[in-house]
Amino acid sequence: MKGRDMRRVLAGFAAAAVSVAACSGGVSNAQVPSTKVWLDQTRHSEAVTASNLLGLEMVLADPEAANAVASPISLTIALAMLAEGATGDGVAQLDTLLGLTGTDRTEAYSALTTALGAYQSEEFSLEALPEEAFLRVANNLTAMEGFDISPEFTEQLEAYFGAPLGFADFAAPSGKKILDDWVYENTAGLIEKSAIEPDANTRLVLQNALLFAAPWAVPFEADATTTSPFILPSGATVDTPMMNMAEQFLYGERDGYRVAVLPYVGEFMAWVILPPEGEEPDPESVSKAMDSVENVRLLELSLPSFDLAAKADLVPFLRDHGVTAIFDDPTSLTGIADASLVVDAVAQQARLIVDEEGTIGAAVTEIAMDESSGVWGEPVEFRVDRPFIFVVRHHPTQTDIFTAYVTDPSAAE
Repeated sequence: MKGRDMRRVLAGFAAAAVSVAACSGGVSNAQVPSTKVWLDQTRHSEAVTASNLLGLEMVLADPEAANAVASPISLTIALAMLAEGATGDGVAQLDTLLGLTGTDRTEAYSALTTALGAYQSEEFSLEALPEEAFLRVANNLTAMEGFDISPEFTEQLEAYFGAPLGFADFAAPSGKKILDDWVYENTAGLIEKSAIEPDANTRLVLQNALLFAAPWAVPFEADATTTSPFILPSGATVDTPMMNMAEQFLYGERDGYRVAVLPYVGEFMAWVILPPEGEEPDPESVSKAMDSVENVRLLELSLPSFDLAAKADLVPFLRDHGVTAIFDDPTSLTGIADASLVVDAVAQQARLIVDEEGTIGAAVTEIAMDESSGVWGEPVEFRVDRPFIFVVRHHPTQTDIFTAYVTDPSAAE
């Protein structure tokens, strides 16, 4: 996708998202936590480590599969909100997954929500990339009309996560529309509707949404883009638009993995990780390779443009990671309500578009609950012409906003 195509995409979102845009064409700011917890007051680095690892595990679960894209921080913020009402094995299993327990967990994920939400602006327009990185984080809680929910739970979510409480009749089409509208509005139409299909048994739906847009600090020249072969996991090749430039970037190598770091304007960076040729990447090796980046090198960089979209049922993934009680034990969510609640669905949708001008992306994670019955040297060629990992990271906190595994950049969204 060339820069002019990115502009067409953005213009299309602008035209479609008039319900969320102010008169100036901007996107309204999301509600922020009323209780301010700052990063230096928390153990947020442990939360970040757990969240980033989950992102790699999500997209590398099947290295032979098609393109995969996920937002680890969207998932972990949503699970952290759920943990506020979990008890017994339910909260213990979530805490293990999230890397922290109790107040430490609450404060760390609240501080990350506040820190990442600092990049939203009502001046952001859907008609073009912003001048510097934009990130909007929104949380929401919708309950079935008449459902008796714990006020302590709802107050905690609003105070620490900026998640307001709303009500809907999930037994009627209007309930689904409320969820759909929230997703559409909080992703500027990048994601069109909710993945949750509520019914008369649905009692609560937790939602988290991220909207990201950023220009490259050093944009690619559209005229330098060429059509080049890209090697698929099968060994076959496809022709794909390949962006090209020679520029100085952070670079590292470890155990055959090669890593380049491309900055956006603002405090975000894109990490491009190229695994050893012929090897399937694994999360631990990718993470270690990312730690190897320490020198600035002159790179002759060739990177495909791409447009990825994914919709994932995360229940099997969470079960495989030891989170089972919230799905099976009706007593595991008694901090939310006296009713016998179990989680019926955990779904994530994500979209990530990369071209010569920059990156735009959005993600939504939803949880539905039912009532049960350095040194430059010579130029280094960095040609990304086979499957690679692409990570959008918030530099100050080292939090991964998006994680993608690109096996076929030519595949249409």
